[in-house]
Amino acid sequence: MIGRLEKVDNAGKSATAATTYWRVAVYAGADKQPECLLMTDNELHTIRQRAKKNPEDCVLSSPKVPWMGWAMIVLALAGIIALVWLT
Repeated sequence: MIGRLEKVDNAGKSATAATTYWRVAVYAGADKQPECLLMTDNELHTIRQRAKKNPEDCVLSSPKVPWMGWAMIVLALAGIIALVWLT
């Protein structure tokens, strides 16, 4: 669910509430805890229009993987290849 926009039914809907919402979970705040956000179709439209008007604020950075993580992946793959080659 993190980072994925999903349409969900409104459980416990009042008479004037939307029947469905758009749900997305994001990491928010200084402690980077997951947070669930709910938007109506109109709110999602407004958010998208704002993003189109301000593309300079929508530049997404690539995910950061520390070089040590890549080194561990390479070593693991090398070990697997060595095992396959030697057997």
